[in-house]
Amino acid sequence: MDLRVRRAVVRHTFYRMFCESCTVFADGTALVDGEERITYAQLFEGVESEAARLRHIGVRRGDHVALLFPNSARFVVELFALMRLRAVPVPLNWRLTAGEVAEQLVAACCSALIASDDYAALARDALGELSWPVVLLPEGGVLGDDAAVLRLGDAPRIDESPENECALVLFTGGSTGTAKAVAYSDQALVAKILAFKNGDHAYRSDDALLLFSPLFHQGGFSFLAFALLCGAKVVLQKSLRGSYVVEMLRRERITQMLLLPPSLVARIRDAAFGCDVAFPDVRCITLTGGKNRLETMGEVFSLFPRAFARVGYGQTENAVCLSRYLSKEQFEGDPDAALSIGYPDPFCTVCLIDEKGLAVPEGEVGELWGWSPAMFDGYLNALDPCVNGWYPTGDLAVKTADGSYRFVGRRNDMVKTGGENVYALEVEGVLEGHPGVREAAVFGIDDEDLGEAVAAAVVPAEGASVDPVELVEYFKTRAASYKKPRAIMVMTELPRTSVGKVDKPALAALCVQNTRGVVEGAA
Repeated sequence: MDLRVRRAVVRHTFYRMFCESCTVFADGTALVDGEERITYAQLFEGVESEAARLRHIGVRRGDHVALLFPNSARFVVELFALMRLRAVPVPLNWRLTAGEVAEQLVAACCSALIASDDYAALARDALGELSWPVVLLPEGGVLGDDAAVLRLGDAPRIDESPENECALVLFTGGSTGTAKAVAYSDQALVAKILAFKNGDHAYRSDDALLLFSPLFHQGGFSFLAFALLCGAKVVLQKSLRGSYVVEMLRRERITQMLLLPPSLVARIRDAAFGCDVAFPDVRCITLTGGKNRLETMGEVFSLFPRAFARVGYGQTENAVCLSRYLSKEQFEGDPDAALSIGYPDPFCTVCLIDEKGLAVPEGEVGELWGWSPAMFDGYLNALDPCVNGWYPTGDLAVKTADGSYRFVGRRNDMVKTGGENVYALEVEGVLEGHPGVREAAVFGIDDEDLGEAVAAAVVPAEGASVDPVELVEYFKTRAASYKKPRAIMVMTELPRTSVGKVDKPALAALCVQNTRGVVEGAA
Protein backbone atom coordinates (compact mmCIF):
# COMPACT_ATOMS: atom_id res chain seq x y z
CA MET A 1 0.00 0.00 0.00
CA ASP A 2 1.23 3.50 -0.81
CA LEU A 3 2.51 5.18 2.39
CA ARG A 4 0.21 8.17 1.85
CA VAL A 5 -2.78 5.85 1.71
CA ARG A 6 -1.63 3.84 4.75
CA ARG A 7 -1.29 6.94 6.94
CA ALA A 8 -4.54 8.48 5.74
CA VAL A 9 -6.47 5.27 6.35
CA VAL A 10 -5.19 5.20 9.93
CA ARG A 11 -6.42 8.76 10.49
CA HIS A 12 -9.82 8.36 8.84
CA THR A 13 -12.86 6.21 8.91
CA PHE A 14 -15.39 6.40 6.13
CA TYR A 15 -18.09 7.77 8.41
CA ARG A 16 -15.71 10.34 9.90
CA MET A 17 -14.99 11.59 6.38
CA PHE A 18 -18.74 11.95 5.86
CA CYS A 19 -19.02 13.95 9.10
CA GLU A 20 -16.20 16.24 8.04
CA SER A 21 -17.90 16.89 4.72
CA CYS A 22 -21.19 17.70 6.46
CA THR A 23 -19.37 20.16 8.74
CA VAL A 24 -17.32 21.92 6.07
CA PHE A 25 -20.19 22.18 3.57
CA ALA A 26 -23.02 22.50 6.10
CA ASP A 27 -25.03 25.11 4.14
CA GLY A 28 -24.49 23.52 0.74
CA THR A 29 -27.08 21.30 -0.93
CA ALA A 30 -26.24 17.64 -0.43
CA LEU A 31 -29.24 15.90 -2.03
CA VAL A 32 -32.04 16.76 -4.42
CA ASP A 33 -34.78 14.13 -4.30
CA GLY A 34 -37.63 15.23 -6.53
CA GLU A 35 -38.80 18.52 -5.05
CA GLU A 36 -37.03 17.88 -1.74
CA ARG A 37 -33.72 19.68 -1.18
CA ILE A 38 -31.49 18.68 1.73
CA THR A 39 -28.42 20.56 2.94
CA TYR A 40 -25.37 18.81 4.38
CA ALA A 41 -26.34 20.02 7.85
CA GLN A 42 -29.85 18.60 7.45
CA LEU A 43 -28.49 15.33 6.10
CA PHE A 44 -26.16 14.94 9.08
CA GLU A 45 -28.99 15.72 11.52
CA GLY A 46 -31.21 13.14 9.81
CA VAL A 47 -28.49 10.50 9.95
CA GLU A 48 -27.79 11.08 13.64
CA SER A 49 -31.50 10.96 14.47
CA GLU A 50 -32.04 7.73 12.54
CA ALA A 51 -28.95 6.18 14.14
CA ALA A 52 -30.40 6.93 17.56
CA ARG A 53 -33.72 5.32 16.56
CA LEU A 54 -32.02 2.20 15.22
CA ARG A 55 -29.87 1.91 18.34
CA HIS A 56 -33.00 2.19 20.50
CA ILE A 57 -34.73 -0.67 18.72
CA GLY A 58 -31.76 -3.01 18.93
CA VAL A 59 -29.35 -2.49 16.03
CA ARG A 60 -25.81 -3.00 17.25
CA ARG A 61 -22.26 -2.88 15.94
CA GLY A 62 -21.61 -5.77 13.57
CA ASP A 63 -25.28 -6.43 12.70
CA HIS A 64 -25.77 -6.99 8.98
CA VAL A 65 -28.85 -4.95 8.04
CA ALA A 66 -30.34 -5.16 4.55
CA LEU A 67 -31.81 -2.10 2.80
CA LEU A 68 -34.60 -2.39 0.23
CA PHE A 69 -35.06 1.13 -1.12
CA PRO A 70 -35.30 3.00 -4.40
CA ASN A 71 -32.76 5.75 -5.03
CA SER A 72 -33.91 8.29 -2.47
CA ALA A 73 -32.76 10.61 0.29
CA ARG A 74 -34.19 8.14 2.77
CA PHE A 75 -31.89 5.40 1.47
CA VAL A 76 -28.87 7.69 1.98
CA VAL A 77 -29.96 8.46 5.55
CA GLU A 78 -30.39 4.76 6.41
CA LEU A 79 -27.05 3.88 4.81
CA PHE A 80 -25.02 6.37 6.83
CA ALA A 81 -27.06 5.80 10.01
CA LEU A 82 -26.03 2.14 9.95
CA MET A 83 -22.41 3.15 9.37
CA ARG A 84 -22.70 5.53 12.32
CA LEU A 85 -23.52 2.51 14.51
CA ARG A 86 -20.75 0.41 12.92
CA ALA A 87 -23.48 -1.90 11.71
CA VAL A 88 -23.11 -3.26 8.15
CA PRO A 89 -25.46 -1.95 5.44
CA VAL A 90 -26.45 -4.51 2.80
CA PRO A 91 -28.27 -2.72 -0.07
CA LEU A 92 -30.48 -5.10 -2.05
CA ASN A 93 -31.73 -5.00 -5.62
CA TRP A 94 -35.45 -4.14 -5.54
CA ARG A 95 -35.88 -5.69 -9.00
CA LEU A 96 -35.40 -9.18 -7.54
CA THR A 97 -38.15 -11.67 -6.74
CA ALA A 98 -39.02 -12.48 -3.13
CA GLY A 99 -37.11 -15.76 -3.43
CA GLU A 100 -34.00 -13.99 -4.71
CA VAL A 101 -34.19 -11.39 -1.94
CA ALA A 102 -34.41 -14.23 0.59
CA GLU A 103 -31.32 -15.88 -0.93
CA GLN A 104 -29.35 -12.66 -0.58
CA LEU A 105 -30.48 -12.13 3.02
CA VAL A 106 -29.06 -15.57 3.78
CA ALA A 107 -25.87 -15.05 1.77
CA ALA A 108 -25.14 -11.79 3.63
CA CYS A 109 -26.08 -13.21 7.07
CA CYS A 110 -28.58 -10.41 7.68
CA SER A 111 -30.34 -10.11 11.00
CA ALA A 112 -32.62 -7.24 9.98
CA LEU A 113 -34.17 -5.68 6.90
CA ILE A 114 -35.29 -2.08 6.50
CA ALA A 115 -37.70 -1.65 3.60
CA SER A 116 -39.30 1.44 2.13
CA ASP A 117 -43.08 1.56 1.93
CA ASP A 118 -42.73 0.88 -1.81
CA TYR A 119 -41.16 -2.52 -1.16
CA ALA A 120 -42.75 -3.55 2.12
CA ALA A 121 -44.79 -6.31 0.42
CA LEU A 122 -41.68 -7.69 -1.32
CA ALA A 123 -39.85 -7.62 2.02
CA ARG A 124 -42.60 -9.53 3.84
CA ASP A 125 -42.78 -12.15 1.09
CA ALA A 126 -39.00 -12.62 1.20
CA LEU A 127 -38.94 -13.00 5.00
CA GLY A 128 -41.59 -15.70 4.75
CA GLU A 129 -39.09 -17.93 2.90
CA LEU A 130 -36.24 -17.76 5.44
CA SER A 131 -34.98 -20.49 7.76
CA TRP A 132 -34.11 -18.03 10.55
CA PRO A 133 -35.93 -14.93 11.79
CA VAL A 134 -34.95 -11.62 10.22
CA VAL A 135 -36.53 -8.57 11.80
CA LEU A 136 -38.41 -6.26 9.43
CA LEU A 137 -37.71 -2.72 10.56
CA PRO A 138 -40.19 -0.23 9.07
CA GLU A 139 -39.06 2.91 7.31
CA GLY A 140 -39.02 5.61 10.00
CA GLY A 141 -41.43 5.63 12.94
CA VAL A 142 -41.28 3.41 16.04
CA LEU A 143 -41.06 -0.36 15.94
CA GLY A 144 -44.16 -1.76 17.59
CA ASP A 145 -43.12 -5.37 18.21
CA ASP A 146 -40.56 -5.16 21.03
CA ALA A 147 -40.25 -8.96 21.04
CA ALA A 148 -38.91 -8.80 17.51
CA VAL A 149 -36.03 -6.67 18.69
CA LEU A 150 -34.85 -9.42 20.98
CA ARG A 151 -34.36 -11.69 17.98
CA LEU A 152 -31.97 -9.26 16.35
CA GLY A 153 -28.65 -11.00 15.99
CA ASP A 154 -30.00 -14.56 15.75
CA ALA A 155 -28.50 -14.84 12.26
CA PRO A 156 -25.04 -16.45 11.98
CA ARG A 157 -22.35 -13.86 12.68
CA ILE A 158 -19.28 -13.30 10.56
CA ASP A 159 -15.96 -13.87 12.33
CA GLU A 160 -14.20 -10.55 11.80
CA SER A 161 -11.11 -9.13 13.43
CA PRO A 162 -11.55 -5.60 14.84
CA GLU A 163 -8.90 -4.12 12.56
CA ASN A 164 -10.56 -5.54 9.46
CA GLU A 165 -14.20 -5.19 10.44
CA CYS A 166 -16.74 -5.38 7.64
CA ALA A 167 -18.27 -1.97 6.83
CA LEU A 168 -20.42 -2.64 3.75
CA VAL A 169 -21.75 -5.56 1.71
CA LEU A 170 -22.74 -5.19 -1.94
CA PHE A 171 -23.84 -7.91 -4.34
CA THR A 172 -22.32 -8.62 -7.72
CA GLY A 173 -24.58 -8.43 -10.76
CA GLY A 174 -24.81 -12.21 -11.04
CA SER A 175 -24.28 -12.15 -14.81
CA THR A 176 -21.98 -15.20 -14.59
CA GLY A 177 -23.97 -17.13 -11.98
CA THR A 178 -25.44 -16.56 -8.54
CA ALA A 179 -24.80 -13.06 -7.20
CA LYS A 180 -22.05 -13.01 -4.56
CA ALA A 181 -21.99 -11.00 -1.32
CA VAL A 182 -18.93 -8.76 -1.57
CA ALA A 183 -17.56 -7.53 1.78
CA TYR A 184 -15.58 -4.30 2.17
CA SER A 185 -13.62 -3.14 5.18
CA ASP A 186 -13.72 0.46 6.36
CA GLN A 187 -10.09 0.80 5.21
CA ALA A 188 -11.06 -0.24 1.68
CA LEU A 189 -13.83 2.38 1.52
CA VAL A 190 -11.48 5.09 2.74
CA ALA A 191 -8.80 4.05 0.25
CA LYS A 192 -11.35 4.23 -2.57
CA ILE A 193 -12.21 7.84 -1.69
CA LEU A 194 -8.55 8.80 -1.36
CA ALA A 195 -7.75 7.25 -4.74
CA PHE A 196 -10.55 9.27 -6.34
CA LYS A 197 -9.41 12.48 -4.68
CA ASN A 198 -5.86 11.83 -5.91
CA GLY A 199 -7.08 11.65 -9.50
CA ASP A 200 -6.98 14.52 -11.96
CA HIS A 201 -10.76 14.94 -12.11
CA ALA A 202 -11.94 14.76 -8.49
CA TYR A 203 -15.29 16.37 -7.78
CA ARG A 204 -15.46 19.89 -6.37
CA SER A 205 -17.90 21.42 -3.92
CA ASP A 206 -19.49 23.42 -6.76
CA ASP A 207 -20.23 20.26 -8.78
CA ALA A 208 -23.75 18.94 -9.30
CA LEU A 209 -23.97 15.20 -10.07
CA LEU A 210 -27.00 13.74 -11.85
CA LEU A 211 -27.01 10.16 -10.56
CA PHE A 212 -29.22 7.49 -12.12
CA SER A 213 -27.22 4.35 -11.26
CA PRO A 214 -28.97 2.20 -8.63
CA LEU A 215 -27.43 2.80 -5.22
CA PHE A 216 -27.41 -0.94 -4.52
CA HIS A 217 -24.72 -1.25 -7.23
CA GLN A 218 -21.05 -0.63 -6.64
CA GLY A 219 -21.12 2.13 -9.28
CA GLY A 220 -24.09 3.95 -7.79
CA PHE A 221 -22.73 3.73 -4.25
CA SER A 222 -19.25 4.84 -5.34
CA PHE A 223 -20.35 7.94 -7.21
CA LEU A 224 -22.70 8.88 -4.36
CA ALA A 225 -19.77 8.64 -1.95
CA PHE A 226 -17.39 10.51 -4.26
CA ALA A 227 -19.81 13.42 -4.52
CA LEU A 228 -20.90 13.64 -0.88
CA LEU A 229 -17.37 13.36 0.47
CA CYS A 230 -16.28 16.19 -1.83
CA GLY A 231 -19.15 18.49 -0.87
CA ALA A 232 -20.92 18.27 -4.23
CA LYS A 233 -24.67 18.25 -4.86
CA VAL A 234 -26.24 14.89 -5.77
CA VAL A 235 -29.43 14.97 -7.84
CA LEU A 236 -31.13 11.59 -7.54
CA GLN A 237 -32.52 10.93 -10.99
CA LYS A 238 -36.13 9.77 -10.98
CA SER A 239 -36.64 8.91 -14.62
CA LEU A 240 -34.70 7.88 -17.72
CA ARG A 241 -36.99 9.88 -20.00
CA GLY A 242 -34.95 12.18 -22.18
CA SER A 243 -37.20 15.16 -21.42
CA TYR A 244 -36.72 14.67 -17.67
CA VAL A 245 -32.93 14.47 -18.00
CA VAL A 246 -32.86 17.63 -20.11
CA GLU A 247 -35.02 19.41 -17.51
CA MET A 248 -32.64 18.39 -14.68
CA LEU A 249 -29.57 19.40 -16.67
CA ARG A 250 -30.96 22.92 -16.95
CA ARG A 251 -32.74 23.32 -13.61
CA GLU A 252 -29.92 21.99 -11.42
CA ARG A 253 -27.01 23.32 -13.53
CA ILE A 254 -25.61 19.78 -13.75
CA THR A 255 -21.82 19.61 -14.11
CA GLN A 256 -21.28 15.84 -13.72
CA MET A 257 -23.40 12.92 -14.91
CA LEU A 258 -23.33 9.25 -15.73
CA LEU A 259 -24.66 8.03 -19.07
CA LEU A 260 -25.73 4.54 -20.06
CA PRO A 261 -24.50 4.31 -23.64
CA PRO A 262 -25.97 4.33 -26.12
CA SER A 263 -29.63 4.36 -25.00
CA LEU A 264 -29.63 7.39 -22.69
CA VAL A 265 -27.44 9.38 -25.06
CA ALA A 266 -30.02 8.91 -27.82
CA ARG A 267 -32.89 9.91 -25.51
CA ILE A 268 -31.18 13.15 -24.48
CA ARG A 269 -30.33 13.93 -28.09
CA ASP A 270 -33.93 13.47 -29.20
CA ALA A 271 -35.30 15.53 -26.28
CA ALA A 272 -32.77 18.33 -26.84
CA PHE A 273 -33.19 18.44 -30.62
CA GLY A 274 -33.23 21.98 -31.95
CA CYS A 275 -31.60 23.58 -28.90
CA ASP A 276 -29.23 26.42 -29.77
CA VAL A 277 -26.98 25.91 -26.74
CA ALA A 278 -25.84 22.43 -25.74
CA PHE A 279 -25.57 22.25 -21.93
CA PRO A 280 -22.49 24.43 -21.29
CA ASP A 281 -22.34 23.70 -17.53
CA VAL A 282 -21.48 20.01 -17.92
CA ARG A 283 -17.76 19.45 -17.42
CA CYS A 284 -17.56 15.64 -17.23
CA ILE A 285 -19.62 12.73 -18.58
CA THR A 286 -18.96 9.22 -17.27
CA LEU A 287 -19.94 6.53 -19.75
CA THR A 288 -20.85 3.35 -17.94
CA GLY A 289 -22.92 0.21 -18.14
CA GLY A 290 -22.73 -0.49 -21.86
CA LYS A 291 -20.57 -0.75 -24.95
CA ASN A 292 -19.03 2.49 -26.16
CA ARG A 293 -19.32 3.13 -29.87
CA LEU A 294 -17.51 5.84 -31.77
CA GLU A 295 -20.80 7.29 -33.02
CA THR A 296 -22.08 7.39 -29.43
CA MET A 297 -18.99 9.29 -28.32
CA GLY A 298 -19.51 11.72 -31.20
CA GLU A 299 -23.07 12.37 -30.01
CA VAL A 300 -21.82 12.91 -26.45
CA PHE A 301 -19.45 15.66 -27.57
CA SER A 302 -22.15 17.15 -29.77
CA LEU A 303 -24.43 17.48 -26.72
CA PHE A 304 -21.67 18.40 -24.25
CA PRO A 305 -18.92 20.13 -26.25
CA ARG A 306 -17.11 21.55 -23.20
CA ALA A 307 -17.10 18.31 -21.20
CA PHE A 308 -14.51 15.62 -20.75
CA ALA A 309 -15.78 12.10 -21.38
CA ARG A 310 -14.70 9.52 -18.84
CA VAL A 311 -14.49 5.93 -20.04
CA GLY A 312 -13.37 3.21 -17.71
CA TYR A 313 -13.63 -0.24 -16.24
CA GLY A 314 -14.36 -1.65 -12.83
CA GLN A 315 -16.07 -4.48 -11.01
CA THR A 316 -17.85 -4.89 -7.69
CA GLU A 317 -14.72 -6.45 -6.19
CA ASN A 318 -12.87 -3.18 -6.97
CA ALA A 319 -9.48 -4.78 -7.52
CA VAL A 320 -8.96 -3.41 -11.05
CA CYS A 321 -9.98 0.20 -11.62
CA LEU A 322 -9.16 1.76 -15.00
CA SER A 323 -10.21 5.09 -16.48
CA ARG A 324 -9.26 7.78 -18.93
CA TYR A 325 -10.60 11.23 -19.78
CA LEU A 326 -11.01 12.53 -23.31
CA SER A 327 -11.78 16.03 -24.50
CA LYS A 328 -13.66 16.70 -27.71
CA GLU A 329 -10.40 17.75 -29.35
CA GLN A 330 -8.58 14.60 -28.23
CA PHE A 331 -11.41 12.42 -29.53
CA GLU A 332 -11.45 14.17 -32.90
CA GLY A 333 -7.66 13.76 -33.15
CA ASP A 334 -7.73 10.06 -32.20
CA PRO A 335 -11.25 8.54 -32.26
CA ASP A 336 -9.98 5.05 -31.41
CA ALA A 337 -8.93 6.33 -27.98
CA ALA A 338 -12.63 6.14 -27.03
CA LEU A 339 -12.46 2.35 -27.36
CA SER A 340 -9.93 2.20 -24.51
CA ILE A 341 -10.95 1.38 -20.95
CA GLY A 342 -8.14 3.54 -19.63
CA TYR A 343 -5.14 3.50 -17.35
CA PRO A 344 -4.89 2.16 -13.77
CA ASP A 345 -6.36 4.56 -11.21
CA PRO A 346 -4.16 5.83 -8.36
CA PHE A 347 -2.85 3.06 -6.05
CA CYS A 348 -4.18 0.30 -8.38
CA THR A 349 -1.80 -2.33 -9.79
CA VAL A 350 -2.81 -4.29 -12.90
CA CYS A 351 -1.31 -7.16 -14.89
CA LEU A 352 -2.42 -9.44 -17.74
CA ILE A 353 -2.05 -13.20 -17.21
CA ASP A 354 -2.29 -16.06 -19.72
CA GLU A 355 -3.85 -19.49 -19.17
CA LYS A 356 -0.54 -20.77 -17.77
CA GLY A 357 -0.38 -18.05 -15.14
CA LEU A 358 2.35 -16.08 -16.92
CA ALA A 359 2.37 -12.38 -17.74
CA VAL A 360 1.59 -11.67 -21.40
CA PRO A 361 3.60 -9.20 -23.50
CA GLU A 362 2.22 -5.90 -24.74
CA GLY A 363 -0.30 -6.31 -27.54
CA GLU A 364 -1.42 -9.83 -26.56
CA VAL A 365 -4.67 -10.85 -24.89
CA GLY A 366 -4.58 -11.80 -21.24
CA GLU A 367 -6.86 -11.95 -18.22
CA LEU A 368 -6.97 -8.81 -16.06
CA TRP A 369 -5.60 -9.40 -12.57
CA GLY A 370 -5.36 -6.63 -10.04
CA TRP A 371 -4.67 -5.42 -6.54
CA SER A 372 -5.74 -2.23 -4.82
CA PRO A 373 -5.96 -1.01 -1.22
CA ALA A 374 -9.61 -0.31 -2.06
CA MET A 375 -10.40 -3.88 -3.11
CA PHE A 376 -12.91 -6.12 -1.36
CA ASP A 377 -12.03 -8.38 1.55
CA GLY A 378 -13.71 -11.45 0.07
CA TYR A 379 -17.10 -13.03 -0.50
CA LEU A 380 -19.30 -13.91 2.46
CA ASN A 381 -20.05 -17.64 2.70
CA ALA A 382 -17.80 -18.40 -0.28
CA LEU A 383 -14.20 -19.30 -1.00
CA ASP A 384 -11.60 -16.58 -1.38
CA PRO A 385 -11.17 -16.04 -5.15
CA CYS A 386 -7.81 -14.26 -4.82
CA VAL A 387 -4.48 -15.85 -5.69
CA ASN A 388 -1.59 -14.61 -3.53
CA GLY A 389 -3.59 -11.46 -2.86
CA TRP A 390 -4.35 -10.80 -6.55
CA TYR A 391 -7.89 -10.89 -7.89
CA PRO A 392 -8.46 -12.54 -11.30
CA THR A 393 -11.36 -10.65 -12.87
CA GLY A 394 -12.30 -13.17 -15.56
CA ASP A 395 -12.12 -10.34 -18.11
CA LEU A 396 -9.78 -10.30 -21.09
CA ALA A 397 -7.89 -7.23 -22.23
CA VAL A 398 -4.91 -6.00 -24.26
CA LYS A 399 -2.33 -3.46 -23.13
CA THR A 400 -1.56 -0.95 -25.86
CA ALA A 401 1.64 0.95 -26.64
CA ASP A 402 0.54 4.05 -24.70
CA GLY A 403 -0.02 2.03 -21.50
CA SER A 404 -3.80 2.00 -21.67
CA TYR A 405 -5.96 -1.12 -21.87
CA ARG A 406 -8.61 -2.29 -24.31
CA PHE A 407 -11.39 -4.62 -23.24
CA VAL A 408 -11.67 -7.83 -25.30
CA GLY A 409 -14.47 -9.64 -23.47
CA ARG A 410 -15.30 -12.00 -20.65
CA ARG A 411 -13.12 -15.10 -20.41
CA ASN A 412 -16.30 -17.17 -20.47
CA ASP A 413 -17.67 -14.94 -23.23
CA MET A 414 -15.08 -16.30 -25.63
CA VAL A 415 -16.21 -18.92 -28.14
CA LYS A 416 -13.71 -21.68 -28.88
CA THR A 417 -14.65 -22.85 -32.34
CA GLY A 418 -12.61 -25.30 -34.41
CA GLY A 419 -9.51 -24.61 -32.29
CA GLU A 420 -9.76 -20.84 -32.69
CA ASN A 421 -10.61 -18.24 -30.01
CA VAL A 422 -13.38 -15.86 -31.05
CA TYR A 423 -14.13 -12.88 -28.81
CA ALA A 424 -17.81 -12.02 -28.62
CA LEU A 425 -17.15 -8.29 -28.29
CA GLU A 426 -15.25 -8.20 -31.60
CA VAL A 427 -18.00 -10.03 -33.49
CA GLU A 428 -20.65 -7.79 -31.93
CA GLY A 429 -18.74 -4.74 -33.08
CA VAL A 430 -18.72 -5.95 -36.71
CA LEU A 431 -22.43 -6.83 -36.65
CA GLU A 432 -23.36 -3.48 -35.11
CA GLY A 433 -21.46 -1.77 -37.92
CA HIS A 434 -24.20 -2.90 -40.30
CA PRO A 435 -26.62 0.00 -40.86
CA GLY A 436 -29.63 -2.26 -40.25
CA VAL A 437 -28.45 -3.48 -36.81
CA ARG A 438 -29.06 -1.52 -33.63
CA GLU A 439 -27.72 -4.07 -31.13
CA ALA A 440 -26.04 -7.47 -31.26
CA ALA A 441 -25.18 -10.16 -28.74
CA VAL A 442 -22.81 -13.02 -29.56
CA PHE A 443 -22.55 -16.33 -27.73
CA GLY A 444 -21.50 -19.95 -28.25
CA ILE A 445 -23.67 -23.01 -28.85
CA ASP A 446 -22.61 -26.67 -28.87
CA ASP A 447 -21.50 -28.02 -32.23
CA GLU A 448 -20.49 -31.63 -33.00
CA ASP A 449 -17.83 -30.70 -35.53
CA LEU A 450 -16.44 -27.45 -34.11
CA GLY A 451 -16.94 -28.00 -30.37
CA GLU A 452 -18.65 -24.63 -30.21
CA ALA A 453 -20.22 -22.55 -32.95
CA VAL A 454 -20.55 -18.77 -32.98
CA ALA A 455 -24.17 -17.64 -32.74
CA ALA A 456 -25.72 -14.20 -32.55
CA ALA A 457 -28.93 -12.37 -31.76
CA VAL A 458 -29.53 -9.00 -33.40
CA VAL A 459 -32.06 -6.22 -32.93
CA PRO A 460 -32.80 -4.26 -36.12
CA ALA A 461 -32.41 -0.50 -36.21
CA GLU A 462 -35.64 1.48 -36.14
CA GLY A 463 -37.46 1.10 -39.46
CA ALA A 464 -34.95 -1.46 -40.76
CA SER A 465 -35.21 -5.16 -41.51
CA VAL A 466 -32.37 -7.65 -41.26
CA ASP A 467 -31.73 -10.63 -43.52
CA PRO A 468 -29.47 -13.04 -41.57
CA VAL A 469 -27.96 -14.53 -44.73
CA GLU A 470 -27.07 -11.07 -46.07
CA LEU A 471 -25.70 -10.15 -42.64
CA VAL A 472 -23.34 -13.14 -42.69
CA GLU A 473 -22.09 -12.14 -46.14
CA TYR A 474 -21.55 -8.60 -44.84
CA PHE A 475 -19.57 -10.03 -41.93
CA LYS A 476 -17.33 -12.21 -44.11
CA THR A 477 -16.01 -9.14 -45.94
CA ARG A 478 -14.96 -7.52 -42.65
CA ALA A 479 -13.55 -10.30 -40.45
CA ALA A 480 -12.04 -13.76 -40.70
CA SER A 481 -14.52 -16.36 -41.88
CA TYR A 482 -14.06 -18.57 -38.81
CA LYS A 483 -15.44 -15.72 -36.65
CA LYS A 484 -18.72 -15.44 -38.52
CA PRO A 485 -21.98 -16.39 -36.79
CA ARG A 486 -23.33 -19.71 -38.00
CA ALA A 487 -26.75 -18.99 -36.53
CA ILE A 488 -28.48 -15.62 -36.24
CA MET A 489 -31.71 -14.81 -34.43
CA VAL A 490 -33.52 -11.58 -35.24
CA MET A 491 -35.31 -10.24 -32.16
CA THR A 492 -37.29 -7.15 -31.20
CA GLU A 493 -35.26 -6.88 -27.97
CA LEU A 494 -32.60 -8.81 -26.10
CA PRO A 495 -33.35 -10.53 -22.78
CA ARG A 496 -31.63 -8.91 -19.82
CA THR A 497 -30.72 -9.78 -16.25
CA SER A 498 -32.06 -7.91 -13.23
CA VAL A 499 -29.15 -5.45 -13.49
CA GLY A 500 -29.71 -4.72 -17.18
CA LYS A 501 -26.98 -6.89 -18.73
CA VAL A 502 -27.74 -9.01 -21.78
CA ASP A 503 -28.68 -12.52 -20.62
CA LYS A 504 -26.50 -14.61 -22.94
CA PRO A 505 -27.26 -17.98 -21.30
CA ALA A 506 -30.95 -17.31 -22.01
CA LEU A 507 -30.10 -16.46 -25.62
CA ALA A 508 -28.08 -19.66 -26.04
CA ALA A 509 -30.94 -21.74 -24.62
CA LEU A 510 -33.44 -19.98 -26.89
CA CYS A 511 -31.21 -20.56 -29.91
CA VAL A 512 -30.95 -24.29 -29.17
CA GLN A 513 -34.70 -24.60 -28.52
CA ASN A 514 -35.61 -22.90 -31.77
CA THR A 515 -33.05 -24.41 -34.11
CA ARG A 516 -35.51 -24.72 -36.94
CA GLY A 517 -36.48 -21.09 -36.66
CA VAL A 518 -32.89 -19.88 -36.74
CA VAL A 519 -31.47 -18.89 -40.08
CA GLU A 520 -28.12 -20.58 -40.51
CA GLY A 521 -25.22 -18.57 -41.84
CA ALA A 522 -23.78 -20.18 -44.93
CA ALA A 523 -20.45 -21.94 -44.47
